[in-house]
Amino acid sequence: MDWSEVERDNSLNLEKVSLKPLGGIDALYTIRITQKIRVVVTRQDDFMRFITVSSDHDRVYGKK
Repeated sequence: MDWSEVERDNSLNLEKVSLKPLGGIDALYTIRITQKIRVVVTRQDDFMRFITVSSDHDRVYGKK
């Protein structure tokens, strides 16, 4: 998939995270891997870099 397909795919539910990313990262996003598991990712050129995988939905958004 290219980035425009990822953005349009309803099953992935791509969301931008409001947490401030570390140096060299423009923005953080989450995608849904399963109904309970979300992954924090970033875009690096044409690639999606996985930062963390969490089964705790709220933890991905920094709420805990």
